[in-house]
Amino acid sequence: MLLGLLTVLSSLGQTAVKGSLTDLVLGRHGISVEHRLSSAFSAGAEVDLLSREVFLEGQSWFMSQNAQKRGLIVEPFVRWYPTGAEGLSGVYASLGGFFGFANYKLEEPDGLGRHKWSANGASLHAGWQKCLGRLALDMYMGTTWADDNYPGVYAESTVLYPPPQGFRASGGLRLGWVFKADEAASKP
Repeated sequence: MLLGLLTVLSSLGQTAVKGSLTDLVLGRHGISVEHRLSSAFSAGAEVDLLSREVFLEGQSWFMSQNAQKRGLIVEPFVRWYPTGAEGLSGVYASLGGFFGFANYKLEEPDGLGRHKWSANGASLHAGWQKCLGRLALDMYMGTTWADDNYPGVYAESTVLYPPPQGFRASGGLRLGWVFKADEAASKP
């Protein structure tokens, strides 16, 4: 299905498909698709698969423990290239949202049933993307606002990164491939 969507998008115009190099550190494996709408705007989405071990802090008399977190995060975005993007290259501002869902598999089952995590929020980033022929390098940083919902008696321990609620710094590095890179000069 993803391959079919990429084929359709690339036939309609310039599209970049990128993987996040920084998400690997966080136990996420993502792919991002950006489609050029005009010389100043593009839109796209990033989809991340979560699979990592986390520490859940128990509330009240529930035991804190390790758990396996597996799920999905979807992040749609719109980018504005203020000086116009030649081949999806240049400085940009990006406004996006995110929606996340995951299940925890506890190391020591507690008999309370399925433990789920969900999150939603928004992000505002400034970035620079450089396309060298078909190769795309995308660096960005900014802020993200998040509203995480944890299982009733547990909260995920986030000692270093990221804070569980509210605003936090965000940024990263993506590397990818540009389809129809030769359309950069002919796009209005």
